[in-house]
Amino acid sequence: MTDQVAWISNLESGRLDWSRLQGLSATKANRRPIGSTPLGPPISMGGRFRRDLHSLTNPLAESPSLLKLAPLPDDSGRGRGRGRPIGRQAKRSTGQTLQLAPWTRALIYSAGNCLNLCFPLAVVCLCLAGCNLQDRTAAASRREPTDLPSGPPTIQIGSPNEGAEYVIGEEILVSVLAADSIGVNRVQLFVDNQIVRTVSSESLGGDLAMQAILNYVPQRADLGTVNLRAVAYRGAVVSEPAEITVVVRESHSQVVATPIQQSNVPFIPNDGVCRALVNVGLNFRTGPSTGFEIITVLGSGTLAPITGRNSAHSWWRLNVENRVGWVSGDYTTEYGDCGRVPVVAG
Repeated sequence: MTDQVAWISNLESGRLDWSRLQGLSATKANRRPIGSTPLGPPISMGGRFRRDLHSLTNPLAESPSLLKLAPLPDDSGRGRGRGRPIGRQAKRSTGQTLQLAPWTRALIYSAGNCLNLCFPLAVVCLCLAGCNLQDRTAAASRREPTDLPSGPPTIQIGSPNEGAEYVIGEEILVSVLAADSIGVNRVQLFVDNQIVRTVSSESLGGDLAMQAILNYVPQRADLGTVNLRAVAYRGAVVSEPAEITVVVRESHSQVVATPIQQSNVPFIPNDGVCRALVNVGLNFRTGPSTGFEIITVLGSGTLAPITGRNSAHSWWRLNVENRVGWVSGDYTTEYGDCGRVPVVAG
């Protein structure tokens, strides 16, 4: 091995005695001078040659068909094996000559060793990554969606109070507050298990907190104790009912308790002025359609005079605190004489 290193060093420095090599017989050294060049011993694709260095750990040495190394000469100029003449002037009968410098061969051997060391590690890493991905996929399939409802909607009756007294023909305004983690679409009022009023949300997705006013006018058949029941809906999911009982009298002289005006329902004067009561939170727009800009949102219980309407009688123009805008008539209740309300342009 020391002689080989010296031979390579002399070849690279140009101090190699080529006359010594040229005097060798063809039977003992089948080589021709290559010239003073930094290239080391050539590598041939043909012949039977020695595998160099770590033959057991080097993948290139384990695959002779990929790369075969030419024999290194000893100090007598003879190769440690037989092969066909190679060189610039030699006639090559099989394959092509590939010449590599010593540092190139060392780099190839180092790369092969690195592959031997890194390949098992890479396989282990891929296996671990696959297991981790499988675990995450399973965990993702078990994870509960964040938009699942926490339960059915809830509803409360704010007014009237339990046992309140009314007279036949006197409107009862029932104020409710419904809530849901997804959105309340509508609320309904039942009188003795009969639906008397339904109020829907203007939003297609519903309201997380929906405050609404449902109106009901008792008739003679309702004399006595009446059960009022309110329920909220999220699609087909219904809430637990909220219930109270009120007493319907035939005349005011029969009313025992003193009427109390609730703060969450408006007082509606009986003066004949056409007014609109907003039953649920409602967009107040600049024109009579949903394509117009929203000025503000009117809360349930807002009472405002109607100053105009569209030709289809489906939108009202209101004057709310000196601001003029439009609301949809589907979410309001009208009071007073509204037959003379003019048709106006939006």
